[in-house]
Amino acid sequence: MKLKNQAISMAILVSGMWIITKTNRVEVPLYVTGLGTLAVLAASFAVPAVLEMRDLKKEQKKIDEDRAVKRFEEFYDECQKYGIDSLKNPGSAEKKQRMELLAKKYQCDLANSAIYQQFDDLHREKTQQKIEKEAQVKEEEKRKEQEQYERLIHYAQFHGTDKPVAMFKDMMGGANVIKLSDLRGRYGVSGP
Repeated sequence: MKLKNQAISMAILVSGMWIITKTNRVEVPLYVTGLGTLAVLAASFAVPAVLEMRDLKKEQKKIDEDRAVKRFEEFYDECQKYGIDSLKNPGSAEKKQRMELLAKKYQCDLANSAIYQQFDDLHREKTQQKIEKEAQVKEEEKRKEQEQYERLIHYAQFHGTDKPVAMFKDMMGGANVIKLSDLRGRYGVSGP
């Protein structure tokens, strides 16, 4: 923002000085040229200062909004901690009193009817996120079980001592492991 404001300041200064130099060719009293120069200098400093103030106000407003949202989410989390799922119907008198104290702590105005809808919307959103997260965890578990199943089915084709050898071979990352049955066949040895 500062660069933009500096560019505006320079543009005002250059254009103002250009106009002043053009008016110097015409017979104009010296005080008019001096006043014009002062006006250009004042404008080149005032306009960027006003723009900077506007930008600061926008930033402050955004910071305040972010803080309010964070405070409301903290209010919601504390309400959930004490079992308050709805502001309209908190349940017992104790929960209602707790809700009022939390609202005061987090500067939430319970007289504002929009806060009730905002609380319900946040509750729905958090519940939906929780459901989606649980579904994602279940999907990951199912995928791992499927991988395990496929691995076990792969080893089902091996019999006797070939099964542990194949498992060992897979654990070693496919290293050059010779099957026991190959060794028996090569040397003509029979056995269990």
